[in-house]
Amino acid sequence: MTEYFDLLDEHGNPVPERVPRGTKLPPNRNILAVHIFLQDESGHYLIQKRSVNKTLWPGLWDVTAGGVQAGETSLEAALREVREELGLIIDPSAMQKIGRLLRHPAIWDLWYARVPIDPAQCKLQKSEVDAIKLVSKTELLALFYQEELRDEAYLELVKQFLPAK
Repeated sequence: MTEYFDLLDEHGNPVPERVPRGTKLPPNRNILAVHIFLQDESGHYLIQKRSVNKTLWPGLWDVTAGGVQAGETSLEAALREVREELGLIIDPSAMQKIGRLLRHPAIWDLWYARVPIDPAQCKLQKSEVDAIKLVSKTELLALFYQEELRDEAYLELVKQFLPAK
């Protein structure tokens, strides 16, 4: 089944257009993506190693992320991505939106939740995730200093809003 995305303009406003996954977008059109920061009760963050079969950043450690499908809200997409990729069901009331970054071709909504996490109980979606682990905030931030993922505005937003413990 083809996955479709609703489009946003360069300011993050919805436009009445929809495209299939993989469509090359003009500079004034974007999809919406979500990045989800999950922190366990001891203050560690869950990260996942992207499948080596992924087109973008194969084999890199990252937070849970994905595109917001057509007709879906950002929160619905965040909950779906966590459920699909990790097998975790999170109460929507636990989710906190910590910011939005305007980028092209994807505008990023960043979400945070502090929830009980037992990595041994996670059911990984093998087409997306090769491994998971819990790390400190310092280790998490180090991921975003990698050249492939470096984005100063993203780093500042994450450092400002994510609790250390």
